[in-house]
Amino acid sequence: MGGWVINVLIPPSSCKQLRELGLPPSVLFRLNGVLPREQLSSAEVYALLSAAGCPRLGFLLTNLDPRDPVETAINSWKQWLTVPLKYEKDGETRMMVGPCGFLVDACYLEPFDEETIEGWGKWGEGDSAELDARVTVDHELKRLIELAEAGFEGAAMEGFFDRYIDAVAEIEGWYEDVLSVHLGCTEEELRELAALGVGEPVWAPDGSLVALKVRAKRASELPAEVKETLWRRRWKPILLGTLKDIAGLLALLRFVGAGAILLFGC
Repeated sequence: MGGWVINVLIPPSSCKQLRELGLPPSVLFRLNGVLPREQLSSAEVYALLSAAGCPRLGFLLTNLDPRDPVETAINSWKQWLTVPLKYEKDGETRMMVGPCGFLVDACYLEPFDEETIEGWGKWGEGDSAELDARVTVDHELKRLIELAEAGFEGAAMEGFFDRYIDAVAEIEGWYEDVLSVHLGCTEEELRELAALGVGEPVWAPDGSLVALKVRAKRASELPAEVKETLWRRRWKPILLGTLKDIAGLLALLRFVGAGAILLFGC
């Protein structure tokens, strides 16, 4: 199965509108792209947005099950897509329907102004979770765009990888990873990390150490040297590049108002 992807579906009328705005070809190309470019799972996409301080936005963009009233409200914005699946049971071929992704109207990314918030009271207290959802997603998208403008650097990004590890472990039960010579680690580096007493060594037939499997329930369980190597050798360009791509796409949809639909799935 491939990674979690985001497609943008733009109606013909909006395509004409975008061309009339004089947007450069690179911007229009981005709208036709598929994100993220890396093979990340839905849980990993959620974890990286959560680590950036945008957990509700991360929930909107992924297929996780809702865990509280606000996430339940966000979940109601999604139009789920299904596909028929065949399976064998008791010697018989049977059919079932399985989810394959969902659609979200890009209007939920548009600015949610104070006037709209003030007028929300007429809907009654029963919609408080919906209001909280709209306000929170709006604030988190602003935050993501601000982080992107700052190059995903500075105090707000300190501890980012630890938070990412914790978020993955919360969803999956564990954070599992592999350091290997294929990722640019030398055998000497792997032996030094293995000497710290974490991870499971993977040996080649010739007796050389080629990889180290690590597993933890929290980032604090991993030595700083292991996390630094994972971040530097593997995850920094992938996670920050994905955040940059997602922030750029969502910012464009937020401010251009293209009447687009977002399609999510594997």
